[in-house]
Amino acid sequence: EARILGAEALQLAEEVGRKDIIFGTTVLLIKINYQSSSSNVQLAIEQLEEMLTKTESKKGQADLNYELYKMENGERKKEKGKKAHNYLRHFGLIQEAAVLK
Repeated sequence: EARILGAEALQLAEEVGRKDIIFGTTVLLIKINYQSSSSNVQLAIEQLEEMLTKTESKKGQADLNYELYKMENGERKKEKGKKAHNYLRHFGLIQEAAVLK
């Protein structure tokens, strides 16, 4: 059901041109697919990395690096995600940066 609702949200966001909702919903759908099967891990990582190459905003980059960090158990992207979240927290662009150890 989450996939269906996510797909509907994505379609509506595309119809009205809400890039922020398109971005967030796309990430959410990738995460849903990732969590539904361990065989989807590499595909989810590739999809997020592709989004990362096309994302210009610091917040979007931070969000994607953090999701990649979580999916990859911190082996890659950890420092980029941590640095980006700290940058955003410093300038008040996010309320609280996730603690990355």
